[in-house]
Amino acid sequence: MRRFNSGRITAWALVLLFASAQWAIAKPPQSKSKAPTIDEDAKVMFQEFSDYMREVDNFRVKFRVSINAPEAGTISSTLLLNYDVAAQRPNKFALLPKSGSRGLTVVCDGSNLYTYSPVTNQYVVEPAPSSWQGMLDYERLTVAEFAMESILFAQVLLQDNPYDFLMSGAKKCAYVYEEEEDLSAEFDEFAGPKYRRVDYEKDDRGSQLWFKEGAKPLLSRVSLDMNDFGIQIFSKSGRGHGAADDMAVTFGQWKINRQMPSRLFRFRPHAGAKQVDSFDKLMLSEDYKPLLDKQAPSLSLEQMGRDKFDLKEHKDKDVVVLCFWKTSNVFSFQKMVVLGMIAETYKDKGVVFYGVNQKDDDAKLRSMLSEAKLNLNIVKDKEGALAGLFKVRGLPHVVIIDKRGYVRVVHSGMPLDATAAFPAELDDVLARKAKSKKKRP
Repeated sequence: MRRFNSGRITAWALVLLFASAQWAIAKPPQSKSKAPTIDEDAKVMFQEFSDYMREVDNFRVKFRVSINAPEAGTISSTLLLNYDVAAQRPNKFALLPKSGSRGLTVVCDGSNLYTYSPVTNQYVVEPAPSSWQGMLDYERLTVAEFAMESILFAQVLLQDNPYDFLMSGAKKCAYVYEEEEDLSAEFDEFAGPKYRRVDYEKDDRGSQLWFKEGAKPLLSRVSLDMNDFGIQIFSKSGRGHGAADDMAVTFGQWKINRQMPSRLFRFRPHAGAKQVDSFDKLMLSEDYKPLLDKQAPSLSLEQMGRDKFDLKEHKDKDVVVLCFWKTSNVFSFQKMVVLGMIAETYKDKGVVFYGVNQKDDDAKLRSMLSEAKLNLNIVKDKEGALAGLFKVRGLPHVVIIDKRGYVRVVHSGMPLDATAAFPAELDDVLARKAKSKKKRP
């Protein structure tokens, strides 16, 4: 994988995401130990970056996470996350989702640390850590999917000593000077003609790190090959690589040592949000599975640009995956994209994937799918009828139906362990032997 990682965090990603995050519950197979190859020029680059960041009193930066999957067949690319990050020494911090992202909101005002989950509309209040780096000691800031997948790459900005963080356990640091025009052109302030790149490997995962050349050696981009950190997801059944190819985290609109508006570090609960002592899972309960091992209901619905959808057409032929989602719930959209990618690798084995959209009008639906450059099977459940039949009470809601038409897997909210287990669940459903119709399923 092409991945920039701390020693104690494994991640997928995606998908996602901000991530983004312990997708991979088990790490990919470890390669044989090799002697580190460290370029002196790369060490100098890291030292310059570290020295600069250690002198920074405050910063604000926007970053976005995008994924490209040119070999996934039906999926080319999509934007995952768009975040605004601000930090003020000694211990103020804000991680703010933008453009509809539904990852965590994290705000530290210097006295308290607030963590808000839009999926459950709950928030937790805890005593503030004493430093930026202390933010990374909070477990939920390293396991929350997608939202924290992004902070995984941004966490180097919060280290007391970024150089030590980067060099500790590094297996490869190869300096590659190259000119890149408009590397982050969407961020006007940061767009420029020259960057310095370091090819970096740690924990058997690699990445390419770009730094701006000049007096301000700021981090510009982290580029990853997802086959490294998603290898267990995409090769579990020997399918090999190629289901997903590249993830990029782009940083821009840097503001260094400027006056920070106080509102950045002020937490305001969302309407109806409830304060709780903790939330171990950010998703809805996994105990609600009324249709498990029962015959799946069927309904004929319209598809985007395709023939009518009807589950009965797949009986005795295909394993069907339904992922219920809505455009206003970006987390469910991200999950739909990730699972669609994984299911695509099972296409030849008889797995058919449907994203079941909930009550969005055609214009909004078409706009989102077009912007993301997706070509998935999208079912339009405009009245929520199919969701009602499948007892959906939260998004995303994922159902796997075997070839005989029985519901074999249900996930409401799709927590981290369920996402990582998705390929194995497909394998298990595909491996089910046909049972006698006289026997109970």
